[in-house]
Amino acid sequence: MLTCSLEVETAAIALAMERAAHYYSFTTMKKEHEKLFVLSDSKSAINCIRQRSAMRHFHSILSQIRLAVHTLQGLGVKAVISWIPNSGIYWNEQVDEMTKAALQQVPDIGNNVITFAACKYIISKQITCTWQRRWDRSPTVRTTYEYVSSVGKRTMFPARRCTALSYSRLLLNDSSLRIHQHHAGLVDTKECECSQGVDDAFHYFTDASC
Repeated sequence: MLTCSLEVETAAIALAMERAAHYYSFTTMKKEHEKLFVLSDSKSAINCIRQRSAMRHFHSILSQIRLAVHTLQGLGVKAVISWIPNSGIYWNEQVDEMTKAALQQVPDIGNNVITFAACKYIISKQITCTWQRRWDRSPTVRTTYEYVSSVGKRTMFPARRCTALSYSRLLLNDSSLRIHQHHAGLVDTKECECSQGVDDAFHYFTDASC
């Protein structure tokens, strides 16, 4: 069954934590408080686990990691996931060699079956890439692009309604700043009343004289 590298890397981290939890459950050599370091050479997998929203395609793996973390915490063990380079580390290279050897024994897949989680992840990644490309090339709403250049991220609005409205109008190039008012034909100049420059968002928030 085919899968994606991200699913494999996160599953490996989950398996390592499960095995560690099993070890600490039965060992008699554990201290009262321990710290477990799970090392991985995949930054994508580590970021995916840290930003749990990115794990939405791998629910079962995330559940495994959560259960392992809770088990370890109950045993007085703090789990830390850390990144290591993918070369120069003896045991990491041993794992790579064992992985390559195992792949040589895997028979050819004739029907190209793919896991559901991997399928969702690949489709979502492709959609996001297409969305980002269109956003980068769009000739309109460039003011909004200056503040929000990456797609797929949730925008956090202020709790106060009036502040949130002002923030939205700023993103839409429709605020009371003179540069926006001049664009709409409501004022004759873009210059700020302080005569120290154009009355835009940067000037408003950074110039102490305003």
